[in-house]
Amino acid sequence: MHTIDFTDLPDFFKDLQKFKFLKTMKHFSYLLLLIAGLILFSTGCKKDEEEVDPVDFSVPIIADNTFVIDAQTREKISEIDTTDFTFTLSEHSHLSEDLSIGDIIVDDTSSIAPYGYLRRIKTIDNSKGDVVIETEQAKLTDAIRQGTINFTSGTVSKSDIQRIKLAEGVELSQNKFTVFDFDYSKTVQTSTGSLEISGHTSLSMDFYFYMSWGFDFWTFSPYIAEFGTGVNINQDASIMTLAESGLTFDETIPIASFYFTPYTVWVGPVPVVFVPKVSLFIDTNGEITGVFTASASEEYMGKIGVKYTHDDGWDDVNLKNFTTDFTPPNLNLAANFQTHLTGKMSLLVYGIAGPFVSMSGCSEVGASLTNNDNWDLFFNVGSMVRAGLEIDIIGVQPYANEYCLFVDTIYQLHDQPLSNSINIMSPTDGSYYNIGYNLNIETSVTGEAPDRVVFYINNSEVFSDTEAPYEYLWDTNDEIAGTYNLKVEEYINNSLIDEDNVNVTLQATSWSMVDLSSLGLDGSTNITDVIFTSNYKGWISYRDVGLGVILNTTDGGNTWNEVYSNPIPLDRIVMHNTDDGHILSITDVLETFDGASSMAPLEYNDGYNLVGTFAHDVITQIGYNLNNELIAVGEPEANDYYNYFYRVNLDSNEPTEPYQIPHLYEYQSVKMAATANNVILYSIFDNDDMSNQFYMVSSDGGQTFTDHQFTNIPVSLNLHGAYILDEYKAWIVGGTNATGAIVLISDDGGISWTKQQFADIPYFSSVHFLNTDEGYATVGASSATEEAKLYYTSDGGYTWEPVDQVSSTQAMNKVYFLGINKGFVVGYGNEIFKFSSN
Repeated sequence: MHTIDFTDLPDFFKDLQKFKFLKTMKHFSYLLLLIAGLILFSTGCKKDEEEVDPVDFSVPIIADNTFVIDAQTREKISEIDTTDFTFTLSEHSHLSEDLSIGDIIVDDTSSIAPYGYLRRIKTIDNSKGDVVIETEQAKLTDAIRQGTINFTSGTVSKSDIQRIKLAEGVELSQNKFTVFDFDYSKTVQTSTGSLEISGHTSLSMDFYFYMSWGFDFWTFSPYIAEFGTGVNINQDASIMTLAESGLTFDETIPIASFYFTPYTVWVGPVPVVFVPKVSLFIDTNGEITGVFTASASEEYMGKIGVKYTHDDGWDDVNLKNFTTDFTPPNLNLAANFQTHLTGKMSLLVYGIAGPFVSMSGCSEVGASLTNNDNWDLFFNVGSMVRAGLEIDIIGVQPYANEYCLFVDTIYQLHDQPLSNSINIMSPTDGSYYNIGYNLNIETSVTGEAPDRVVFYINNSEVFSDTEAPYEYLWDTNDEIAGTYNLKVEEYINNSLIDEDNVNVTLQATSWSMVDLSSLGLDGSTNITDVIFTSNYKGWISYRDVGLGVILNTTDGGNTWNEVYSNPIPLDRIVMHNTDDGHILSITDVLETFDGASSMAPLEYNDGYNLVGTFAHDVITQIGYNLNNELIAVGEPEANDYYNYFYRVNLDSNEPTEPYQIPHLYEYQSVKMAATANNVILYSIFDNDDMSNQFYMVSSDGGQTFTDHQFTNIPVSLNLHGAYILDEYKAWIVGGTNATGAIVLISDDGGISWTKQQFADIPYFSSVHFLNTDEGYATVGASSATEEAKLYYTSDGGYTWEPVDQVSSTQAMNKVYFLGINKGFVVGYGNEIFKFSSN
């Protein structure tokens, strides 16, 4: 027999009127039944060992004071102060009239709250006409009494990136298709010397999150039955450190931050919004008293994270498979040094810091001279993880644990001399390069300086270097495709001391012509654009008299098929992911959700009707920024003097107030280039100052612009195309038949430009760069006989050579590359040109 003394029950049984559970008769009845059940339980006989039915967490129970914002209420929200999530409503909605202090409001992603929100109401003030609601952060377990979430992101891809920020000296790699694949080179200056850290990192990952929870009516509190979060990850990283003189340092150096498109998981009617975020940075600390060089690399594949159960508490998730490599340190005095290349992978909940995993690839050196002029030295390569929960938004108290994935002592000396050795630092073993690439073979030597270093290619001596740095620039223009062995030998007093070798593969690259005449294209066809979203899937658009057509390929551009046609000529294509994109016609902007098989004009709901997003504008160019927006330039139909920059929310198709470009000229058509959040507007004239053209630059996706005027680009000089590589490097090309081609080069994000002129080249119509040095530009002029319509540069645009394989009498409109091994040139006629490697 069990009895209950009601004087010992929680206070909520003494004053039922005070609790939210009594807001409705349904919950009042529910609570009466609960009390009745407790009384029956307390007065009846019950075997202690009797089994209790398991809780079905998959059946959600939503707290009575939880309200999901509806469309009517969302439309009445005139402002959200996101510092403390104070909501201002222009007037009450049916839902907001029912809200009280202590209630929880929750919403999915929207244009006014890109990551949604989960908030508890602190105050409601409608004394001044508007309804002002002040809130504080709520917990998921407060809003949902019982539920289950099982979320996986799938492997995050480039199309999932919503916003990206790269630090100076960091470049996205062009030769892979993973999200995170880039080279970095950072220099730290201190009062005592400088430290250079360089390397490469590549990783792919998917996030996972699972949780089951319920509500304990004995303690009147939520409890977590099971919780787990983390990442499945495949990564490799290399770190090279060079210190030129003695210094002491402790630095954190940012590399890059990525924000991804939010994911929404529904628990009953309640949306739970997850936002993956990845930040990468370098932590360095230590003391170096002399010249120091060290290099290490590691590869890791596995699953890392944390898990929690109600019975066992917290535990680590650590499934791993790793390899390491290194180059022995080169130093002449003491060193105590650590470098960590860290990736912090967070899964934000409603945009709030929640579960996280920080993974650090570590390089650690400790070295000191002994009394015998020998070395005590260790060189470790490893990886550390710190995983847990940063902020209690879920209902689990914040937790973090740091543990070692692996440590590999790869080099160690105990009162021993530092051995003489040589290692090839670059290229790495197994690398691929295109024939024609100037490949610099770089080495690192330890111990006594060699008399000479001899370089071999396939066992044939090609160069002997007697001075540091010991390196050789290999011109691969005359080589054939295949695998090559690169070897270096170190000699002291004419004796071979050490050697190292790596294998690299040279790929034969070529341009070939693809004939599209079987699809109805002929010499008068104008192919206006080409774009790819993967190594195999791509589109081209073309127009003819009274005709606009989209062709699609699924085999990398070898064969093409018509997927869409319309009497309205088509101009440009931009794809937001593998199926969703936008197409610019001569009359409108169209959207597609099925890979351009079907399209519809861009429209949004103005609160009363569906209206055309660009119903009263003539759009000339379109693109994307990383703020979940379609961006465009054009002019209103009613006034040719004005040009505007437009931003359109990709979720709602609703435009923001367009930005009027502050220069008036009747006949101009402003052009635009955009990469990530870097935007350049150019080909801008002004009636009040016709001495030189103007241009405008934005680094925040077009929210703000800085206005500039060229100093050497008169209005008579046509600018036709532009390309932005990163936040620093950009190019604009153009020219005329009379003056030839011009190339404008910027190294500071478009603030200043260097002009190069080429009188012997017809004007350039488009440009695309693979990296800071290699790029291509198309010729926009037709010719009586076949001539090269594509030019190549290997020095950043300062000199150009014709690509004879791309020869035609027709003008070319665009050159486009996906990575370094797939490129296309399109223009007038039924022929397109394809670049590929073998």
